[in-house]
Amino acid sequence: MPAPESEEIDSLRLADSAADNRKRWTELPALFRYVKMPPLKPGVRKLLIERTSGNPVLTEQRIGSGRAFLLGTDETWRWRTRSGERDHDRFWLQLIRHAAGEPYGARSDRLALDVDRVAFEVGQTAQAKVRALSGVSGDALRLEVVQAGKTVSTLAPSPAGGTETGRFTARVGPLPAGDYELRLSEAGAAPSVRAGRGATFRLLARRRPDLVSKIVLIGANFHHAGLITFDQDPTSSLNAP
Repeated sequence: MPAPESEEIDSLRLADSAADNRKRWTELPALFRYVKMPPLKPGVRKLLIERTSGNPVLTEQRIGSGRAFLLGTDETWRWRTRSGERDHDRFWLQLIRHAAGEPYGARSDRLALDVDRVAFEVGQTAQAKVRALSGVSGDALRLEVVQAGKTVSTLAPSPAGGTETGRFTARVGPLPAGDYELRLSEAGAAPSVRAGRGATFRLLARRRPDLVSKIVLIGANFHHAGLITFDQDPTSSLNAP
């Protein structure tokens, strides 16, 4: 079952509601054996514990920009005997996604950037998410909205909260109709060495027949460690004006 400090982790949920989640974990078939772990080192947290003793069965530790997991049993297959693949598969798929980390639309060796949606109306906003790797501090991050080569606004990414460090969010917009670029850089870093196809993260205002303007995300421009681009144009799924 999930450790008390890990009950709210989405990757350990077997059901969407808290009550159903606890019920699912309680009803799982018992495991007959597990490896008893030595005292945990600082920075290691329990994810799953043995219900009676509270001994850790699954642990997680942050190492650099990655994670290390230790599962002290090979008997999760027993979870299939009562509910089939439902709980067993959900547990493993979510754990793998948690271990891999959130995807970002563009990244360099030290920075990553994405937004929550690729199109929004003029007057609305989008949420940018930023990840700083290799010890880059939040104070060193510079997120700019640029139009015609001039900075329209400089955004201050805020810590995203949660147990992980190096993750930030920022609100983009509202913006009037026009062409923009969203640029993420590290203050004091050396000039970017441009690479790739030369496309950037643009914010493009398009006016529809119903006179509704859309802001369409096309690319991202990293100024620290090179230009990162999408493999395909995310506007290709939009209807033609």
